[in-house]
Order: sequence, then structure tokens, then C-alpha cells
Amino acid sequence: MGIFDKALDSADPNKRRLTKVQLEIKRLELIQAKRSLEAEDAGLWRRRILTLNGVVSDNTAATISKELGNMTARSLDPIEIRMMSPGGSVLPGFALYDAMLNARREGVHLTTVGVGYTASMAGVLIQGGDTRILAENAYFHIHEVSAASSGNVSSMKDAAKFAETLWIHLSDILAHRSNWSAEDLRDRVERKDWWMGAEEALAEGFVDEVR
Repeated sequence: MGIFDKALDSADPNKRRLTKVQLEIKRLELIQAKRSLEAEDAGLWRRRILTLNGVVSDNTAATISKELGNMTARSLDPIEIRMMSPGGSVLPGFALYDAMLNARREGVHLTTVGVGYTASMAGVLIQGGDTRILAENAYFHIHEVSAASSGNVSSMKDAAKFAETLWIHLSDILAHRSNWSAEDLRDRVERKDWWMGAEEALAEGFVDEVR
């Protein structure tokens, strides 16, 4: 018998019964919530829709890459990836971007949809779709690569050089289908962020549709 059970035994019998009922109700509510989420995920899977909500990380990139690969292996029907993200880590983002390109090479028509906001690395991932869409009230954000470093001067110089290499790579992807050259885009956001509404992002060529 655990400490919690002993405490219940020493309590008023009516209160003890009430507490047990409350715990059982809470347990059933959690089970129902879990089943509802699973049903929602299953519904999206059947509709071939994947979601990226939150930070781009090792875990989120690996999970969506795996699901994208599984969907592609099952069928070459179109796939949609919906994103609402502040961005995140660049290298895991590149891994997911490559998985998206691979699905397209396999013959899948991939649509990327930004909702709420697609910032930083998420804005780059939007470029991975054959069709790039931004929701009517969503925002699109570009900025230079952020990096933190410590150590001696040489190691910090190396870190800064690598961050610059990543930024050149990212800006090349962002500019590729836009109305900007990569060099002009880098100049545009040097030392400042660029937030765009959906219509501006469309006019600048960072998305193909607003819906």
C-alpha cells in the first residue's frame, strides 16, 4: 500500500469515495483527450497532411521527415505540410528540407502552407514545396542567421564564419524563386528583421498563393 492509499484510508470514508471518483473522472478525461488527438492525427494522415507546430529541432525534423518518407512510400498522391513555427535550428531544418525535396523527386506534389507565422527556418522550409501557400492572416519573416559562440578568438571567428556560410546557403534558397537576388536579399535584412504580411510575401515572390 502506498503513502497516497494510506492517506485515503485515514480520511473520512465519504471524502475518500469522492476523491477516488474524482481521480477516475480525471483519468477518463485524459484517456478521451488522448484518443481525440490520435483520431485527429489519423484523420490528417488519411488526408495526407503533416503539421509542423513549434520549433524546428532535431526531434521535429526527424519526425516529419520519417512521416513524409512513409507517406511517399505508401503512395505518390499529393502531400501537404502545414507550418506554424518561429523557426529553430538550421541543420535539422536542412535535413527536413532535403526530405521534402526527395519526396518531390519521387513524384509527390508537395504543398507547403504557412499559418499564423512562418519565421526564420520555417520560412526557408516553405520554399520546399512545389506550391507555396500562406494563409490570409499569416506572417512571413526573414532574418540573418543567429549564432552564439564562446571560447578563444580563433574558435569564435570559426563560428562566425560558419554562421555566415549558413546564412549564404539559406538566403540562396529564399531568393531562388523570389523576386530578389540572394545578394540583394542579404543586404535587405542586414542587421534587421523583415516581417511581411501574406500579400507582401506573395508580391515579393516568397509564396505562390494566399488563401
